[in-house]
Amino acid sequence: MLQHHSSNVVKSVKSLMGTGQVITIDGKDYTPAEISSIILKQIALSSRHQNLGTVPNDAVITIPASFDTDQTSDTSKAAEMAGFRVTEDDGSPRNIFLREPVAALYDFLSRQDSGEIPRSLDFSGSKTVLVFDIGGGTLDISLHEVTRNPE
Repeated sequence: MLQHHSSNVVKSVKSLMGTGQVITIDGKDYTPAEISSIILKQIALSSRHQNLGTVPNDAVITIPASFDTDQTSDTSKAAEMAGFRVTEDDGSPRNIFLREPVAALYDFLSRQDSGEIPRSLDFSGSKTVLVFDIGGGTLDISLHEVTRNPE
């Protein structure tokens, strides 16, 4: 019989990043970074069963455009706790974060290049693109100047 433990469900932890708020589950306190690290670690572990055969230690993590320094720092802590490399060998921080609207634009361009979606925008010359990233409770808007190298 399937048991439900709805009192142990954490939702919207991303919105708690950088706040210092504590989440209590079964009498134990967790920070938002700790909860996020559990999620990231589970995703990484599941990659072993998804034809990768290994657990990655590198990641690119998308973050909302509105994330401030504290929220980004908490996300970096979560990534480190999950086993991802967040610093270079010399100790300097690695740039593993990509703002969500930029990620959406890169994905769009990549899908156009691969033929997965039709070429709805002509990038033969420089183009100014407005990206709307509509998320679960957020709307990030960014303006980008895109210049593609001819193939």
